[in-house]
Amino acid sequence: MDLIENGISNPIQHWYYQHKFWFIKNSGTWSSESSNRLVDIGAGSALFSKELLKLKLVDQVVAVDKGYVAISDFSEGIQYCKQTQYRDFSHFLMTDILEHIKDDREFLSKIVKEADSESSFIITVPALKCLWSGHDTYLKHFRRYRKAELISLVIESGLEVISVRYTFSTVFPIAYLVRKLSRADMQESQLKKNGPLASFILRLALIPDRWISTLPFGVSLFLEARKE
Repeated sequence: MDLIENGISNPIQHWYYQHKFWFIKNSGTWSSESSNRLVDIGAGSALFSKELLKLKLVDQVVAVDKGYVAISDFSEGIQYCKQTQYRDFSHFLMTDILEHIKDDREFLSKIVKEADSESSFIITVPALKCLWSGHDTYLKHFRRYRKAELISLVIESGLEVISVRYTFSTVFPIAYLVRKLSRADMQESQLKKNGPLASFILRLALIPDRWISTLPFGVSLFLEARKE
């Protein structure tokens, strides 16, 4: 979760973060047979890492974000730091970070090169240039990705793709209309607190999205990969 979007109280209860976390927690990369040590790159508030710790899917987390002030000690299984070495981790979590990096290929390649063999990567990025709006400008995005572009980036960085799919596909028409009808110069986050009725409708609309993985469009992309 972007530190710049930290205005939603109890964000894990928001329909958007709930849906994104559903894919993360149900990833087939989590091992029940060994210790899972996670590095959360571009962690922001480390929202998803905290939830993974609660579910005991990971044993220890190092949250990395250049927005942090100082290195913290491990507390309740998590440490916050501005940078770290990328060795001795079983999992890498990169949720909506690559779009912030001007040279995303160089950035990812450096991390993969240092990562241990057999380590797993969970990556999410915003999808499709047609959804570009003041929301992306406000969040300082350089790009939105097509599936083929993300696959190419990941493979060229030295990873083997396990799975990749568009997500938030069932609310794509709503997202498209909202962004096309918004003023081009309105540079602000479009992720807002919704009323109970709107939140219920959006959660309901997103249930099929968990199982329909073949639609060629969506608001976001979810990818699992492994370093050989």
